[in-house]
Amino acid sequence: MDFSKDIDLSGDNEILSAILDDHDITVKQLVMWSGRQQTIVYKYLSGQATIPSIIWRELYRHTGDDRIPEIFVGEMPYVLVPVVNSDGDKLDADKLESLIAMRQSQIGFESQALDILTSDKDDREKRQALADLRRKFPDMIKHQSQLFQAITGSCEF
Repeated sequence: MDFSKDIDLSGDNEILSAILDDHDITVKQLVMWSGRQQTIVYKYLSGQATIPSIIWRELYRHTGDDRIPEIFVGEMPYVLVPVVNSDGDKLDADKLESLIAMRQSQIGFESQALDILTSDKDDREKRQALADLRRKFPDMIKHQSQLFQAITGSCEF
């Protein structure tokens, strides 16, 4: 991994502004979440000050906006898996059933994709199956992890 390249943060104030607008977040809310002074938050928004990680963490915690991790990982492939039940309460049977149904659907899709890729189908169909698999993969990983979290988190021994 090449650590000699700096991440270009020159447009971060524009991303910050867009995220606040898109999620109807006020400067006052961001001040409250981050513990920063209002005047410094306005400096972040105007590009006069570098936006610290506390701002990005709090925004991601409250919005889950995908643009935030993309600031740091760039074009590198990644999957973030949010905790299913972060409030610590046990999950109800309906949520567990829903997660299991999603996982069963994914297994069916994976099986179909493997059948196509290992068959004598033409290259166009194989390329489409691979493109579908790539497109669905992040959600598949997320749901599988959420199912694991739900099962292990709901069991007390």
